Amino acid sequence: MSGKVVTQQGVHQDSAIMDIKKISYEDIDVDEFIVYFEQFCKAILERDTITLSTMINDYIEGGWYLTENNLENMGKKSKRFFLDNLYVIFTPEFLKVLKSYDFEYHLKERQTNERWDASAPEKIYGSYVIFDNFELDLKKRKSYKVAFYKMYWSVDKKKHPESNVVDYRELEYSEYQQIIRKGDFERINFPTYSFMFVKSSEGIRLHGITLYYFGSIS
Repeated sequence: MSGKVVTQQGVHQDSAIMDIKKISYEDIDVDEFIVYFEQFCKAILERDTITLSTMINDYIEGGWYLTENNLENMGKKSKRFFLDNLYVIFTPEFLKVLKSYDFEYHLKERQTNERWDASAPEKIYGSYVIFDNFELDLKKRKSYKVAFYKMYWSVDKKKHPESNVVDYRELEYSEYQQIIRKGDFERINFPTYSFMFVKSSEGIRLHGITLYYFGSIS
């Protein structure tokens, strides 16, 4: 999948907290991540916020799109904020995708996990995990291997021209801003949530959640 990213990852705030803890980062090991991610998915599906609270950082990068004045609230959000808004992100459709994720096949074979929604027009819900290098230590300008769980939905406009979803490039800037402010993400085709997992001296933790909009798949 490719496309132009039109949102930006939250800027670093609370840097003093990070400095005090003096966190040292490490590369994520794939097998170790599989064990962690299976636990993470199980906790989400079971709505086990007690377990989840031990698997995420105290502050999460991103989440601006979940606040009323989101354009003025870029940056980190508290662990409590994330847990309170978890099922705004994980809709029933995305929970079905998560539940059907086969770690041995989808992760190790780098296969995308997709499900069709039978509603009209049909939507496809998908997810996949990728590993990439990311510059976590800005002072040392050093990159580390991190994991991303990405989930999205889309409508093929060629097959379903009657759909009222739009490519963000079809919108006037003011209309786009209004959609973002209202959190009316269903109106824009191909929204993608990117969950970033990082390993540090404290273990693997959820580090950030970014929302992207890509062009239509059609």
